[in-house]
Amino acid sequence: MIDIEKFLDINTYSENNMPFASELFTKLNESYFLQKSNDLKSVERKITLTDEEDKLFEKVYSEYLEQSYIQQREWFNIGFRLGANFALEVCGR
Repeated sequence: MIDIEKFLDINTYSENNMPFASELFTKLNESYFLQKSNDLKSVERKITLTDEEDKLFEKVYSEYLEQSYIQQREWFNIGFRLGANFALEVCGR
């Protein structure tokens, strides 16, 4: 039986608590997730910015990427754990 309180504690999905799944996400992200789908390629546009706008955009974007990466990794870990628990239930363990 699953401990629902522990299961719902968002801190259980951090890199420290799920090192294997986090490393799996990192490897998949580097080689698979960062590939662009055909839909994404079809809507990409070239944006022209001034140097000042470009510097500001790079700063904001890098901060966003850092936060987004952590969020994506933790969502991957949540899915990984849900999938593993589902597989164990289906197998009767």
